[in-house]
Amino acid sequence: MLRIGCIGRPGIAVAGTTLSGGPALSISNTRTMAGRYGGLKSWAQTVDRSARTKAGRAAGPASIEYHLARLDPKFDAATDAQRLAAAEAARSAYYAALALKSAASRRRSAVGGDAA
Repeated sequence: MLRIGCIGRPGIAVAGTTLSGGPALSISNTRTMAGRYGGLKSWAQTVDRSARTKAGRAAGPASIEYHLARLDPKFDAATDAQRLAAAEAARSAYYAALALKSAASRRRSAVGGDAA
């Protein structure tokens, strides 16, 4: 943020300061701070944190239901045991893929490449 202020000579633009000489808050910093405040206030008013996050945990790849919902349509006629075995294999494959990506990222980082 660029302000013309009383830092230095009057009329000289000083980046990153307000007219009072303090640090300027950009719009993104203000939004970040407001969001953090709202989140902290919301969690402060939450009695049962586990119940609040239950839907999110159930919808994520750590749950077997996540993988059951994404099974190939050919498993529609399969038994529950077959569907469960396929979903467990899909979950294992998901985590194996994450491990491969993590190892590749660490390898790039070790040689000075981009870690992302």
